[in-house]
Amino acid sequence: MNRTSSTVVLGAIALVVLGTLGFDRYPLDSYEYTGIRRLRAYAMIRDGQMPGNVPLPAGGRLSRSDIQLRLAGVNEGLELPPTIERDSALQAGLDRVVGRRHDSYRAAILDITDPLRPRYAAVRPEQGYIPGSVGKLLVMVALFNELAQLHPDDIGAREELLRNTRVVAGPFAMPNSHEVPVVADDWSR
Repeated sequence: MNRTSSTVVLGAIALVVLGTLGFDRYPLDSYEYTGIRRLRAYAMIRDGQMPGNVPLPAGGRLSRSDIQLRLAGVNEGLELPPTIERDSALQAGLDRVVGRRHDSYRAAILDITDPLRPRYAAVRPEQGYIPGSVGKLLVMVALFNELAQLHPDDIGAREELLRNTRVVAGPFAMPNSHEVPVVADDWSR
């Protein structure tokens, strides 16, 4: 595995870990910025403008201005040696949770709480297995790479393309397994 693919894989692992910790929610006041209609629906439910009951975690109630990207500008390349050593405390915890399970279980954690001293742990990392979320992350990496190629110096153009492009899945797509409230642009009470 070359250096670039190692960085992508480790970045994907870090994103999966962050996603499992509940950092996957957008602030509800971001509809105008992102164009994500689900955010508008959640905000309308929260404000009593639309029927529904959606419990929001504390992070989901933050506004855009409350969110600070504290890792921006700090070890953004996340350069790791190919033979990164496992952190003993993190490894012990992962072994307790996953290590005694069936041999088909595998896990890797990259803790970037301190981006200058990342911590790593793994159970059966030599066994190949790609969970579904990693595939989604790789697609997102490719998408953002293409956006950077199309608009290398214009973040606003990238955001506009994301906000105003709608892709409709074909018959190959699996339907959602849960309901997600979405409000049409012209919806009113």
